Amino acid sequence: MRGHAATTPRQDDLNQACRALWRATLALMNNYLRTRGPAQRVMLARRIARNFQTLERESPQFAPASREAFARLARRWAHLARWT
Repeated sequence: MRGHAATTPRQDDLNQACRALWRATLALMNNYLRTRGPAQRVMLARRIARNFQTLERESPQFAPASREAFARLARRWAHLARWT
């Protein structure tokens, strides 16, 4: 039976995953700007808001100021998605 360390992600893996999520979020924002359909834009904005919420909560390697910016961006995109 494996110990707890075998199931805990390594910090390098978490850093890589957060960078990938950041890049994916930037791509979604680019798609949002290119999309004309209102329903598609709402769906993209929801995904972007969720990504920023995840980056804010699950990314301790980012500086506190960055995580605060992610929180603000999550609120802004949630507003665009008509969640607020």
